[in-house]
Amino acid sequence: MFNAASTINLVKKNVPVAVVDDHHLVRTGLIRMIQSFTGFEVVLEAANGKEFQEKLNRLSSPEIVLLDIRMPIMDGYETALWLHTHLPETRVLVVSMVKEEVAVIRMLRLGAYGFLPKDATIEQLHQALICISEKNYYVNELAGSRMFHYISAHAENNHSASFPEITHREFIFLRHCSSELTYGEIAKRMHVSPRTIDTYRDHLFEKCKVKSRVGLVIFAIKYRLIDMGDKLEV
Repeated sequence: MFNAASTINLVKKNVPVAVVDDHHLVRTGLIRMIQSFTGFEVVLEAANGKEFQEKLNRLSSPEIVLLDIRMPIMDGYETALWLHTHLPETRVLVVSMVKEEVAVIRMLRLGAYGFLPKDATIEQLHQALICISEKNYYVNELAGSRMFHYISAHAENNHSASFPEITHREFIFLRHCSSELTYGEIAKRMHVSPRTIDTYRDHLFEKCKVKSRVGLVIFAIKYRLIDMGDKLEV
């Protein structure tokens, strides 16, 4: 007898996940946690980007890659760039002890969908995987939930009436924010004082409903205000 529920269960598959981290204990712990989550399955583990490439089966590429930043031989930046170029549909979740905004921004520009610190909880890891599997960005406390509700309510190319009005100078500042320049270096590039840069930043935080530089970068990526193909060299 035909059973619709059984058919649905047969069709529904776990999301394949890869874990790339040079610390064996961390990697093993992540794998055990992910394997305990319904709907996800670890299909590949590696100690660095080169080993990941060697183990990768192109016929069954992982949909999500948990990626550390600091690794020997081929680090997270190089691996993210390779994935961005060769497997653009694969979504990267950075899991690292590196929390500097510049490092997170660099990974986002290289195509990462989110960032999770290694001291995150099991619940946060689970939520991050669910969020990224649904093709949303996840950066935990670095951006704030208000921003996600704001950008998720619009299509990527929808510049509707609710889209904030950004001045030309704010737009230039936003593009510089998406680089690895410090605020002081941005001030010199734009030939303005640090106080003026603070004003641009605060106005954009309010307009874009974010509370950090990382939030601004995600906003810019979401609305394609920056070209992800620019300066992706490692």
